[in-house]
Amino acid sequence: MKVQVKQLSGSREGLKLIRQWPQRLEKMQAQYAYLGAKYMHDQVTQRIPKGTAYRGYRQGLEVVKVKGTSKGEYSYAVQIDKTNRHVKEMSPHRQLIWVKQGSRMGRRADAIELLVKGSPWTFESLPFKPKRSEARLVTHKATAEEVMRVTRKKQRERQRYAPKLAHHGVRVPGRANSFRVPNKMAKLPDAALDALKLEFGLGGVQANPAWRVGFRGLKKKGFSGFLKDKRFFGNPLTKSSYNQWKKWPPPTKHKISVGQAKAFKGFQDKVALRGG
Repeated sequence: MKVQVKQLSGSREGLKLIRQWPQRLEKMQAQYAYLGAKYMHDQVTQRIPKGTAYRGYRQGLEVVKVKGTSKGEYSYAVQIDKTNRHVKEMSPHRQLIWVKQGSRMGRRADAIELLVKGSPWTFESLPFKPKRSEARLVTHKATAEEVMRVTRKKQRERQRYAPKLAHHGVRVPGRANSFRVPNKMAKLPDAALDALKLEFGLGGVQANPAWRVGFRGLKKKGFSGFLKDKRFFGNPLTKSSYNQWKKWPPPTKHKISVGQAKAFKGFQDKVALRGG
């Protein structure tokens, strides 16, 4: 009995470490969740093409904490920060277009009627821009997924409506996106649509699967790499003098709710399905 007391009195640092284990383990769990999201953020950011075309997508990505999880559970996500100055929510590529008959349609009346009946369109799929007297373009805000779905639908239907328009005296160029978006609008980046286009090769953009590559890397070496790093696994459990765990995880600029995080599920499922 005396031997046991003597050993304990000489192991104050060990006792301190044991007493702190619950807090240390909880902090480690939170840090691992954060590191997983940070790994994805860095992997995706590195794979987004350089230059101004995708600047909003690249600079708008951020790691956020998911609030409202159960006690003892921690969750982080990667989202596009709408407050970033390079990210603009209103964009021509986040709108659907309905064509309404104008007061004087003139010789292109039949062609305008085809646009009216074929509504909605998108800025990328509208085959020609009617004059103001011929028609009104009424736009409605939509999600990137909705815009992409309509664009792809119109691309499939192109062979059907192009000859009809030609018959009515309207030549439809072989390339899509014949309707030029106004310069002021064209310069507004749409990060969400850019993400879909690059990830899945939509809208004529060459596929550059940043998220799928990131997920594969996270599963294969991301979490295992955290466990091999003494800063995140060995030191917190074996060194009482190691106090970095008290700063884990670092604060994030923004937080989102569990409900907001669930909104990412559709995109995550697509990535996981094609990720291999």
